[in-house]
Amino acid sequence: MSKGKPQKEPRPPRTKTLDERGREILNLINGYQDKVELFRTARERDIVFMRLGIGYTEPLTFKKISDEFLVSIGRISQICAKAFRIIKNRVFLYEKEKEREKRLFECIEKAKAGNKDLDILMNISEFNFSTKTNNCLTGAGITTIYDLINFKDINRIRNLGYKSYCEIVDKLNTLGLYLRDPKE
Repeated sequence: MSKGKPQKEPRPPRTKTLDERGREILNLINGYQDKVELFRTARERDIVFMRLGIGYTEPLTFKKISDEFLVSIGRISQICAKAFRIIKNRVFLYEKEKEREKRLFECIEKAKAGNKDLDILMNISEFNFSTKTNNCLTGAGITTIYDLINFKDINRIRNLGYKSYCEIVDKLNTLGLYLRDPKE
């Protein structure tokens, strides 16, 4: 035995199977490609499909993909990494929006149960808001109760002050409705 550096264990050979991240992205693509626009360009889609082996007998290496597209291996790696992040983000946002719509629907149903005359598409002019509040809402393109409770950030409506905001919240609370959280 020599007293030199200890021998390193040989690394296992790389396999061509998908790693955990690749499987996760593959599942997201299979589950959401009909519902959400997952890719920014056709080229990006082709690169990701090649890397994951979608439409191929096995996943292709970065080298084979780079030869196909005439770009460096590093660039293919960057495109895949960014595409994976974008896919995850778009699926997350899609799920968040679906959850928000579900909560909104439940809120509307609960409000309808307590007030049988509630029509979610009722015009806001029937709410008898003050003239200033009505003008601010109309100027922002809000014409129905549904538009009002679905508006992204009511605090950003031009000239809508604290009193108008309180008036809106009070009238909606009488119907059992609430404004959308601006953080959503």
